[in-house]
Amino acid sequence: MLTEEEAGEIFAKLLTRTVERSVRWTQFMDSSYEFDYRTSRFGFFVRSRDADDQSPYVVEIWAYPEGDGSGTKVFEKSSHLAHEVGPLIVDLYEAAKRSALNLDHLKDSILDDLG
Repeated sequence: MLTEEEAGEIFAKLLTRTVERSVRWTQFMDSSYEFDYRTSRFGFFVRSRDADDQSPYVVEIWAYPEGDGSGTKVFEKSSHLAHEVGPLIVDLYEAAKRSALNLDHLKDSILDDLG
């Protein structure tokens, strides 16, 4: 299991990569309030706890051993209970949502149409 400090390092890098658009999140089961991103060995899941697009947000990290379809949750924390990483969880939720719903491209398209 990961400590909150270790998870914070991971969230900071994941947030940076998301903002840079080198990480693309997807909607989890077509939800507008749950998003996930997977690498070959790890999965990241962030959601609005009450499915209302409001804080608190919950983040999970899953490990997927190679060759095994089942995963193990190695970290879970709610933004309102995470003293060190709470603000990072909030920022990660917002960035994941923008990525999954393609909101940056939507804004650019609207501005292009407006001339």
